[in-house]
Amino acid sequence: MNIRTETVGDRAYTENITVEGLSFESSSLSLKSETTLSLLFISDKPVNFECETNTVETEQNGSYWVARIRNIPSGKAQEDYTVTIKIDDQNAGTVTYNPMRYCYNVLNGGTNDQNLINVVRAFYLYTQAAKDYFKA
Repeated sequence: MNIRTETVGDRAYTENITVEGLSFESSSLSLKSETTLSLLFISDKPVNFECETNTVETEQNGSYWVARIRNIPSGKAQEDYTVTIKIDDQNAGTVTYNPMRYCYNVLNGGTNDQNLINVVRAFYLYTQAAKDYFKA
């Protein structure tokens, strides 16, 4: 099966940021021993992140603030994850992101790295099979 952008679909990505000096910059997906979705933000103030469905690690990496959702189960890797951003314990907005959005972006010309393209294609097939299996 040839996995293309149409197969993966243009998955969720919405942002509702309500504070000046805070912006969503990019995402990454780590597929090592566990699936980890990382969302990168720039903020002129320290931030914290929350997610109703998962634990989120907050880390500052250079000029970026990173929200990491680790250990996403294979059967749930096609679901949306909403991260609430907090500055001084006040809600500064939300970003909803689907790991398949990262795959879509790669397949939609986000890279020329054929190895990465093959990995996201295989990841899509793996998560679809897991989703189907756990639904049964």
